[in-house]
Amino acid sequence: MPIHSETPETLTSPLRRLLSRPAGVFWVFLAIYLSTWAGHYTSGDGAVKVDWARGLLFRGGSRLDPAISGGEEFSFYSIGHTVLAMPALVVSHLTRKFAGFSCEAALYTLLFVANGALLLYLVARYLWPIYGPRRSWLSVLVLGLGTTWWPYTKVDFTEPLVATVIFAAFLLLRAGRPFLGMLVAGLGWTLRPEAILFAGLLGLWHLMRTRRLDQVVVMGLALIPSAAINLYANWIRWGSWSSSAYPGGYSQTGFDYPALAGFYGLIFSPGKGLFWFSPPLLLGFLGWNRMRNREATRLDAWFFAAVLGLSVALYSRWWDWGSDDAWGVRFLIPGVMLMTLPVVEMLDRRLWVGPVLAIGVAVQLLAVLVAPLEYVVMLHEIQPERPGVFGNDGRKTVDLEEMWYHPRYGQLPGHWTLLRVMLGIPPGPRTERQNRMTGLSLYECIPPDAWRRHAFPDFIWWRLVEKARAGGQGTNPSP
Repeated sequence: MPIHSETPETLTSPLRRLLSRPAGVFWVFLAIYLSTWAGHYTSGDGAVKVDWARGLLFRGGSRLDPAISGGEEFSFYSIGHTVLAMPALVVSHLTRKFAGFSCEAALYTLLFVANGALLLYLVARYLWPIYGPRRSWLSVLVLGLGTTWWPYTKVDFTEPLVATVIFAAFLLLRAGRPFLGMLVAGLGWTLRPEAILFAGLLGLWHLMRTRRLDQVVVMGLALIPSAAINLYANWIRWGSWSSSAYPGGYSQTGFDYPALAGFYGLIFSPGKGLFWFSPPLLLGFLGWNRMRNREATRLDAWFFAAVLGLSVALYSRWWDWGSDDAWGVRFLIPGVMLMTLPVVEMLDRRLWVGPVLAIGVAVQLLAVLVAPLEYVVMLHEIQPERPGVFGNDGRKTVDLEEMWYHPRYGQLPGHWTLLRVMLGIPPGPRTERQNRMTGLSLYECIPPDAWRRHAFPDFIWWRLVEKARAGGQGTNPSP
């Protein structure tokens, strides 16, 4: 049959087949996340983890480059993230050697783009048999576009990797494969130490489902490889099996923050509260009881709530509960994603879902269009000050504490201002009386040229276009 005689139905059938399977979720979100991919290094934590990989691959040891580590001799992070970075470094090394150009950052950051699409594919695999394709698609759209998951495909933090590993382990255990499931959960332990607590929750959840105590031994044996990896990582760094041998500055930190203050910060603070940064989580809470009452998902709902509850309880006491330079609180990503899953039970409430999803997407676009950490970078770089209010002549530094607790100086207004500056519509000046009564506006705390310097589109394709326009020299505005 000639090509021109094909019907529209025939021409669109491959797309229909793609969207009718959970695998379609992966490819659709991979395309979305690639379109907003940043392709550059972002965090100091990530730089240290990658440099440890360079040391193991090319320098013959675990010692760090002092220029990258800030003088620290060894990485104090778990080794899992470092191992995952190695394939990108090897390919980049070979590319530089034989083709003469470097693509290290681009290849490395692709890991987080792919991880973003992978988790949503796994979510679709979970939802599909219970709720059907339509509800599954709507749910992953809410999770993938309305929560902090989207911005975290642009930065190189470990918590999104932990979320994917734990959910993959959950699916394996749910499918009746306890050894493989706990083996995968153990990989989370090599990414972050506290992930062993999530593995413990998984084991308890599995025992409640199966009531087979004999599988405790099977699951325990499955954790041996990850324990061995962690012990080996300690040994190659400081010659001890225990991580307590590490003599660096972070050895003096711990879980000593006032619990109620940390709890308030994590849940309600205007600068870090989890509902502000992931509005669809509210729908997850509202749909949780329905999921709990459904026979097929009753214990699943309890597991999702337990992960978020444990995360909040744990990090309420952490000295740096706000997770330093991050979009919202990165520590809570696994719990937020799991606890948002019950949104699938709320999809019939269109008057709720539509506005909440729209707000969630708008919030994430603030950190997708502009680099997610850019406002925090500004606070570190500029160290702006504001005058006291109500006639107080003192000065107040606009620092991380102001960002956490003061609604005017939080990340959301900060990124909204950056976006306005990028679009050429910066805020106008406020009157002296307004500034005296409610504090200097955020825009006026920082010089206009600093706003312009940090307000740029955070896409790899935009950077390539700018480089081409500059005649190959590039402007490279990333931190």
